Amino acid sequence: MNQAGDGSKYVRPGARVPERATRLARDVLKEPFRRRTWAELGYFVASSALAFAGAAVLGAFGFAGTLLTVVFVGVLLICAGLHLARGLGRWQRALARQALGEEIDEPEPFRAAPGPSRWVRATLGDRAAWRSAAYVVAKLPLTVFGAWFAVSVWLEALLDLFAPFTGRTGHVGFGILGDLTAARPAGLGAPAPPGPATVAGVFVVGVVLFFLAPWPMRLVVHLDRRLMHLLLGPDAATSRVRSLEQSRSRTLDTATETLQRIERNLHDGAQQQLVALMVQLSLLEDSAGDPGEVRQVTGQLRAGLRAAIDDLREHAGPPSRLKSLAHRRERLQQKLQQAATVLPPPLPASR
Repeated sequence: MNQAGDGSKYVRPGARVPERATRLARDVLKEPFRRRTWAELGYFVASSALAFAGAAVLGAFGFAGTLLTVVFVGVLLICAGLHLARGLGRWQRALARQALGEEIDEPEPFRAAPGPSRWVRATLGDRAAWRSAAYVVAKLPLTVFGAWFAVSVWLEALLDLFAPFTGRTGHVGFGILGDLTAARPAGLGAPAPPGPATVAGVFVVGVVLFFLAPWPMRLVVHLDRRLMHLLLGPDAATSRVRSLEQSRSRTLDTATETLQRIERNLHDGAQQQLVALMVQLSLLEDSAGDPGEVRQVTGQLRAGLRAAIDDLREHAGPPSRLKSLAHRRERLQQKLQQAATVLPPPLPASR
């Protein structure tokens, strides 16, 4: 880090590389002990089981419905499968929300007019149900890929960590690590019993894999997140409609708040002005001597102002009341002008 000509500090492009490497190493060492890592692993296992079970049931409904399409029962079976797909999508969103904290908006609700034929027509045209079924189908290859790419690394890491207790020195028979270590040289005969050095080496490999295993699973879960937002959330048209409704609601809330603030300001300002007029009338009464006509006029003005203040306190500025107060203020100004014509001339200041 050097001092630039203008007094600022100049950082060389490679000066931050050690800092980034340190941060990356810290994240790698902490990742297996974070809740997010185990939540993603548990989510993948649970969602994969739900996807396979859902695919089996939906496949049964779809196959039976296709065979019986010539009769009305087949159509009803397909409709039942679509409603089940909606339920599977709802369970999948709930699982993602509980395990991953992933908020996925609900799709458009199912609406059908009264009548069996209209219900069937609305079910067969339910885009959210078809998209949920598409998610279940798309989840199957993603589950197979996740088991091969991520779960196998976790299994290998955990089995290698327990090698000192079990004496196991082989590899998992499937997955990316199993494919990488499947090739063995031929003609070596039966493998020799593992020695302490071999077991220690397997344990070290297990430690390394334990710190690397969260990252393949994170990639698989990230792909699943994108797939859920694409197929289990609202479609593009529904999202635009909801965005417009939310924008309109925010605009109306802002306008309502602005109007309330204006009414409150008008109310407070009018009340303060009327109170100031009362104070001025009291001073006028005290300084005008004791002419009966002035006292009578000021008494009437004070009564009118008191009624206006009470009216303002009771009604916090509706439009009709604002008009009434404006009319009352005009009448008070006229009375003040009348009072000014009967006031005695001001007395000269005493020296």
